[in-house]
Amino acid sequence: IGQHSKDAINGLLHLRRGDSINRCDTSVDKMRDYLACSLDGTESLGRNLTMIFMTDESDTEYRKNIMDLLDEYPHVSIVDADALTKAVVGEAVRNGLIDKDFKNNFYTYDVESVLRDKHGDLIKFTLEQRRSHCHDCIKFLKKRLQHVIGDSSS
Repeated sequence: IGQHSKDAINGLLHLRRGDSINRCDTSVDKMRDYLACSLDGTESLGRNLTMIFMTDESDTEYRKNIMDLLDEYPHVSIVDADALTKAVVGEAVRNGLIDKDFKNNFYTYDVESVLRDKHGDLIKFTLEQRRSHCHDCIKFLKKRLQHVIGDSSS
């Protein structure tokens, strides 16, 4: 993920649904508005934004619909980190590198902690919706990203 493009800015799109679905609206329509507001103006940065997508949602149609929302933004791509991590864990089990008991959601979440590290070099911004962090928009994302890439223009 980190090597796909030297000009890309990696961000985390983390949607918590399971136990917070009644406290934070993450419906497809709500997420369309959230992304439109949060990503507003970011195309003018001239950089690809790669969203690393994580969610506790198992509904494949919902997951696909969320990822399809980003098709509206030519400068934004998306990587399904959950699917990627589950495939890697499954392969590790098949190859005998880890015990089959590790093939579960808790271990997947633990492995993904590397990708969620907001203080590391991979993730430069976060768009998340969960019980304790549920907003209509991440205002000024463009300005934050200008700071990340060292662009002082408005």
